[in-house]
Amino acid sequence: MFCTPDMQELIDHFDESMKSDFAQFLIMTFGEKMTKDAVSRYYLGVLDSVHGTDPNSDVIFWQIDKEKNLRAGKVMKYCSDGKRQGFPKWWHKIKESSCQVNQYFFGGHLIDEVQTDIGMVESEKTATIMSICQPNITWIACGGTTQLQDNKCSTLPMSKTILFPDVGFYDDWEQIANKWGFEISRECEFWHKEGILKKGDDIADYYLTLVGENTIEKIDPHWNQAEYDAIFKKPENFKSDIYTRRTPLSNKNDFS
Repeated sequence: MFCTPDMQELIDHFDESMKSDFAQFLIMTFGEKMTKDAVSRYYLGVLDSVHGTDPNSDVIFWQIDKEKNLRAGKVMKYCSDGKRQGFPKWWHKIKESSCQVNQYFFGGHLIDEVQTDIGMVESEKTATIMSICQPNITWIACGGTTQLQDNKCSTLPMSKTILFPDVGFYDDWEQIANKWGFEISRECEFWHKEGILKKGDDIADYYLTLVGENTIEKIDPHWNQAEYDAIFKKPENFKSDIYTRRTPLSNKNDFS
């Protein structure tokens, strides 16, 4: 029996006041307006003290499929610096439900609602952050490096899905991209080569290194290219896969 959380649970735990530790990190990093937009976009929840948590409440990353069915809820704790603390818990375990979780993509409810490219990353945190930093793409997360399974990938639009693997996982995800006809970005591998990212880092880690040097919350959220270039400095002659939407180059050393 698959777990089917009640939508009322999502409504009851919606983090409208942005009081989860993760939402507070987003506020400190991007400001209240952008955080509120992200919380609403992904229906981020909060596990409050009623369920035995401390005042720095855990965030609930709900998984909602394209048919708007609630599949699962991943509950996670974050420190003030945005680093994950401990291990994920699952909503059905907290509720002591005797069912099998049937996972989908975090942000999957957005797939059929948008006309933009779909950006696939590993973590829910990354998808949320990138939706703020790069709103020209619809960001979703598979929930783990091994969670791009066939039953999930078959629901994605091949013509506009771009994979953004973490540093060190490009080859693994390239096999999946080739199988399903997805595009794949070498963005993280490039920044790793430049010494900015370390193994295991992801695309959001790159953007977070820039946030401290710039006041993003003072920039209009509907950025144009000039505003983007003014904030996120790129090496000379480097063209980001995010903006060119190119298919991967045959020469992995050619980033011009």
